[in-house]
Amino acid sequence: MDELPQIWNICVGDMSFVGPRAQPEKERIKVGNIEKDIYVRQVPGYDLRQLVRPGLTGITQIYAPREVPHRHKFKYDMIYVRKVLNNARLNSSEINVDQRGIVRTIRLIGLTVMSDIRMLFYDLGLIVQSIWITLRGKWEV
Repeated sequence: MDELPQIWNICVGDMSFVGPRAQPEKERIKVGNIEKDIYVRQVPGYDLRQLVRPGLTGITQIYAPREVPHRHKFKYDMIYVRKVLNNARLNSSEINVDQRGIVRTIRLIGLTVMSDIRMLFYDLGLIVQSIWITLRGKWEV
């Protein structure tokens, strides 16, 4: 039931099934004996992470231990973000046309379709893993 708002956000296009999970604005950490706030925007990789639509599940939810601080979850999220950005780079490369324009365009369209299919299967694999872990009632594989 608590995921219903996220399902709604997926339907309206604000979220995706797979992607980095939204993080709180700040996190309270203890350094030595002093507690201080760390703002998520200051964590390296924040800007890149914002380029990808947030998701209901992702690599972080499957592989990161629950007690890992939010700023360390970015490392897991960046694996997915890099994969998405590399896929987007392949898709945008069809703009380059040489003297044999039609042949090159056809090859590049084939490349982008294949990269999209690979990304789809990658996402489906993460979704299946999330469902499996939820059904078992055991996170942190």
